[in-house]
Amino acid sequence: MNKIITPLVAFTLFTTGLNAQTLKNGLKAHYPFNNNLNDITTSGNHLAVNGSVSPYEFVSQNDSALTFNGVDRLTSTSVFDASSFTEMAISVWIKTSTITPSVDQLILQGANIGFSMGINPSTGKLFASFDGSTAGSHITTNAVTDGNWHNIVAQSNGSTTSVYVDGLFDGSVVESLFPASGGSDNKIFVGASTFNTRGFTGAINEIRIYNRILTANEIDTLFQKSLSVVDAPVNQSASFTIFPNPSTNGHFSLIADVLFNNSSIEIIDLTGRLVWQNVLHTNKETQINAGLKPGVYLISITSNGVVKATQKLVVQ
Repeated sequence: MNKIITPLVAFTLFTTGLNAQTLKNGLKAHYPFNNNLNDITTSGNHLAVNGSVSPYEFVSQNDSALTFNGVDRLTSTSVFDASSFTEMAISVWIKTSTITPSVDQLILQGANIGFSMGINPSTGKLFASFDGSTAGSHITTNAVTDGNWHNIVAQSNGSTTSVYVDGLFDGSVVESLFPASGGSDNKIFVGASTFNTRGFTGAINEIRIYNRILTANEIDTLFQKSLSVVDAPVNQSASFTIFPNPSTNGHFSLIADVLFNNSSIEIIDLTGRLVWQNVLHTNKETQINAGLKPGVYLISITSNGVVKATQKLVVQ
């Protein structure tokens, strides 16, 4: 089957690649938690376990996340100097079903750097701030404690904090970016507060900290494309198209560029569980109704059990 790439498709492919490249700009810390606690930027501000955090939760065939027990935390091993920052952005993936009755849960905190992100008690909604205080923080419209993975982006342009949930703008609040000192007490804490209180129960993955704000396209790319828990296997030998994506009801169509011998379609959720499988009979449009619940899935075409191509599907 000959495939014609329209100007719109070509532009989409170009901008996706461009976003992936620009997402390295201004990246001052990046913790993918791939079986280690390393910061993979040139800053090298690695994390260390304080207590009994339980690495690692299996997420998919090529990724892991850190699970937290509500008591212990991670601490950066060196100073995180944000004293020159006039803007800041943080992206993180979280998964939790825990709602505490009276005390909030801290996902991430910058001690004497001014940022914090956590889960409010009773409601399960997320808060984020950059002004050194959680009072007056933006609080998300909906709870994020449904047991599914969620991408959170919080950022400050210096005077306004904005929050995005799963690529979508949730709201903003007026507050000034905290003037970090760059002193020896400027550390990053993950999973609990500076004083090892307000512990988070759940899983955390892919923390990124920038010295700039992100564009809407970059935020969408972080949600749609760049998270390693939904990366497709490398060395793919074929491609296919799925639409609509995102799907609003769990139904979608698939068109394969090539039909292999003994081809199958597999759908895997973010826990690595095979949730649906069927034989692929044609490279023409195939309509699929797998009864998928809201979430993120890997759609793969296999031949004799070997994965030939994989794409991500978002079900809203």
